[in-house]
Amino acid sequence: MKRFYLTISLLLAIVLGGCSDQPNVLATAISQIDDSTHIEQLHDYDSPYTICYKNKNDTYSMYIFASPIQYKIDTGYEIIDNTVIESSDPNYAYENKANSIKTYFPSSLSNSFKVVSEGDFLEFLVQEDVTDFSEAKQEMFTNMYGDIVSAVIYERKNIDMVFYPTKAGIKSEIVIKEKSANKSFIYSVKSNGKSYENKQNGYILFKNSEINAGLIYQPLVKYKIKGEENIDISTKMEIIEKGDGYVLEIILNPDIMKGGETIYPIKFDPSFELYQNKMPDTSVYSKFDTNSYLRHYAIIGEHPTMGEGWEYLRFRLNWFMALDSTKITNAKFYIRNLSNSKSKNILQLFEMDEDWSSIKMLWSTRKTNFEDYIEKDILNNKLVEFDITNFVKSSFADKTWQEESNGLLFKLKNKSSFAILSTSDNSLYPHYIKFQTKVLPTVFAPRESINPQS
Repeated sequence: MKRFYLTISLLLAIVLGGCSDQPNVLATAISQIDDSTHIEQLHDYDSPYTICYKNKNDTYSMYIFASPIQYKIDTGYEIIDNTVIESSDPNYAYENKANSIKTYFPSSLSNSFKVVSEGDFLEFLVQEDVTDFSEAKQEMFTNMYGDIVSAVIYERKNIDMVFYPTKAGIKSEIVIKEKSANKSFIYSVKSNGKSYENKQNGYILFKNSEINAGLIYQPLVKYKIKGEENIDISTKMEIIEKGDGYVLEIILNPDIMKGGETIYPIKFDPSFELYQNKMPDTSVYSKFDTNSYLRHYAIIGEHPTMGEGWEYLRFRLNWFMALDSTKITNAKFYIRNLSNSKSKNILQLFEMDEDWSSIKMLWSTRKTNFEDYIEKDILNNKLVEFDITNFVKSSFADKTWQEESNGLLFKLKNKSSFAILSTSDNSLYPHYIKFQTKVLPTVFAPRESINPQS
């Protein structure tokens, strides 16, 4: 039986954010990287998913992300910058600074937002009464997860609507500041997708034949009762075709909206994004027999409506490079905790012994061959750290790729509670790998696409 021994220093990390309680400023796609030990960036290792640095102590740090952090330009690659700037398009007030996926923000809520890249696009318009909303203002905004983003804000006495760029599109945060009879929000949506899937599994997927085009992600809802913050996942998204587009309705849990003990504001955060190639992970739930591999958050543990939740993860180590595993100094894995449970939550990370399909797996077909585990108490922690040096070394030593293809599994030890974690499809808080070595790896040609091994 393989052992999952811990050492300290090749970093495999999931999610943006730091270990402190101070808010992080999420400007670029690599804002979360601590560059205090870096001397220079080594551009020979650039790709959409990778970035490499030489360190002060003559070691090297390679980062491998689950989704693109850089985009192709004539001279190589440039890091995605989600800063909001004035738009060069006269039809819009603002746009994102630097990315192959462009996001556009109107001067007024009477006009549409747009996300576009080559032939793919999502365009959406708020179909509410937008009377008395302010014109668009660019501000640094602290989002409902406690991080600072460059955003466009439209304000009204009873509600604020905030929109900001991500690596793949636009995330919004609707802030309901006082009790309201309005329990749903309507948007008109246009897309190049010729069809859509809405399985109420956390996202609406637009498709062109069998090719994924765009996604609308189900929001989390944050609110307080008796001073304690709560998270609701029961928001529904309904969509119908209308004319040359669609009508989207986001329906909040009425028990929250009318609850006498609910303390305002209520916040929720739908996202409108284009599909990107990512290293897939997938969630399975004992009371939810629908595949949900594109969901941008995972529920681990025992949830009242979802049942028990497990999360399977894969990485992309051998895809980009070959490396003598004995030269690896250390590897750590970080994941963003989106919830703030007051219960003692022990998160367990298991090493898998069999392969699985991210696009097919359900609770009834889940893989159950796993071995020794690491466990961490994630109570009140935004960022949870696991040292997985031994797993990463084993993955590089295995030239068949089977070790990393089998991947890892998250479970919660105390099943009476649950945690909400970001997944590889969360473009604000995605998975990434940082590993430190004594020598530079042999890098393969930069890949514009990935082998998802799904």
